[in-house]
Amino acid sequence: MNRIEYYNIVGNKYNITEEKRNLVIIGSPNHGNMGDVAITWSTIKLLELLYPNDNVFDVTMEEFPFEIDAIYHLLKPKDIVILQGGGNLGNIYPDDEMIRRYVISRFRKNRLIMFPQSIYFSNDLKGEKELEICSDLYSANKNLYMLARDGHSYEIMRKYFNVPSEHIVDVVLTQKVGGGTLRKGALVCFRGDKEGILSVQNKKEITEIVRSVYNEVITTDTVIEFDGNKDERYGRLTDKLDEFRNAEVVVTDRLHGLIFSIITDTPCVVLPTVNTKITSAFDDLGMADGIFLIESVGNLKDILENLRTYSNIEYDNTLIVKQYRDLLENILKNNLIEEYEMEETADKFELSSYWDYKAYESDYWKNNIKSAYDNLQKDNQECVNEMSVYKEWVSNLEKQKKELISQYNDTQVQLETINTAYQNQGKSLDDRLKELAEYEMLVFNLQAQNDELKNQIHHLEKNFENLKLERNHAQRNYLETQEQLTISINEIKELKDEESNRKRQFDIQLRELYDNVKNERENRIKTVSEFEEKIRGLDREKNDLETIINQLKCEKESNSRGVLSKTVRCLRLYGVRHTIRSCMLELKKKK
Repeated sequence: MNRIEYYNIVGNKYNITEEKRNLVIIGSPNHGNMGDVAITWSTIKLLELLYPNDNVFDVTMEEFPFEIDAIYHLLKPKDIVILQGGGNLGNIYPDDEMIRRYVISRFRKNRLIMFPQSIYFSNDLKGEKELEICSDLYSANKNLYMLARDGHSYEIMRKYFNVPSEHIVDVVLTQKVGGGTLRKGALVCFRGDKEGILSVQNKKEITEIVRSVYNEVITTDTVIEFDGNKDERYGRLTDKLDEFRNAEVVVTDRLHGLIFSIITDTPCVVLPTVNTKITSAFDDLGMADGIFLIESVGNLKDILENLRTYSNIEYDNTLIVKQYRDLLENILKNNLIEEYEMEETADKFELSSYWDYKAYESDYWKNNIKSAYDNLQKDNQECVNEMSVYKEWVSNLEKQKKELISQYNDTQVQLETINTAYQNQGKSLDDRLKELAEYEMLVFNLQAQNDELKNQIHHLEKNFENLKLERNHAQRNYLETQEQLTISINEIKELKDEESNRKRQFDIQLRELYDNVKNERENRIKTVSEFEEKIRGLDREKNDLETIINQLKCEKESNSRGVLSKTVRCLRLYGVRHTIRSCMLELKKKK
């Protein structure tokens, strides 16, 4: 691989072109610290939000030694280099610091923006020496801009670094994740590294206090076991954020334990660490809703009881995103100062001499050799498996050899016995020849029988093929029959459904007929009742008429003309019924 091929491979990997401005984040994590992974994730999302037309990508600490030389030659002055933020500026994490120093020393033709960092140099001769080297080297790059994520680090930057610097909160706070719908229990997140000040006994005591308030307590850390797969890191970060967003409360001494609680709207109790990252960040955030910083565990239980009443906490990241936008715009307004790579970079601090394309080529061939080695290992394993099979065959052959030797010895004994018997019986050579002829005839007969058996086997094989064809034919017939049966079943089912529908219709018609008959019967009964009532009325009228007639007869006999004359006049004028009623009223008056 030549240098041009090396540049092309790296350029294609990151889509580096002259058409777009490139924003490259250098030194992103390939380890299991989910806080650092969250910083990379947040930085990329923020830059893609603010500069959607630019090409944003990151180079991990693992990729850095092999690709940094190509990236240096591929970047143009318009491109911007972002140094990974975090809490590793100082002499605690030398790997991160060496990457940062190398980039600051060499990349002098581009704008360099170191995203928010916390600074910590140990208070000893080694810390003072490293601070001096760091200060001199950083201050020599005129295109470097430094961001501090806490007030204490900002003061150190202003005091020791002759570099434009600003103070702004951790970049993860530009993101908003939100809380889970079903929160349950408490989450305890403790440091397990050199920055923690809590002893094992302190952690146990704190956990017991939390358990006295919350029935379910889960212990976690923002650092996990991770194999460094770049494509899997954001999935693991999502899993970690889910732990925070599904908790009722968080107790932590990690800065990103605090930040994860804020962006997931989770109440949090914060404990201090060996440096000022936690306390300074807490001061920067101010009196955030649902966040408490304690110096001792004495009042932890009261605070936890108080936090149980908190609800509807909602983090608003709008202001912080605006602060980042304004800050980056102010930085990009400044003119780029033309500089050249420092020749004395290697004299300032130790750098691995293989950070060039040869290292990339070595890694390329290392991967090819590893692949070839894996194939050889696979072939070797297959050979070993075959060898084990061969050993098994040899072992079986040894057993067969022993059995044959044993059979041979037995045969020798039998032969000696036969010879002895033959000698004792005095058989002649002719008898032996005769027996041999008989044996030959027997062999001939056996051979003939063997040929006949072969013919029979051949015939049976033909019969078997015919039977096989018949079976296939029968199977096809069976499938066709089964298909017809299925169709018939479906038709029967349809007929049953049709019969059921007809039955339902018949029941409906029968019910309607029954209702009609019932109504007609009721109407007839009503009509009969009306007729009976009319008959009864006619009977009453008949009786009344008979009474009137009898009265008329009496009057006729007595030659009285009062009622009779009126009755005749009513009959002429009003009819029978009215006359009857009038006569009845007249009779009642006389009575």
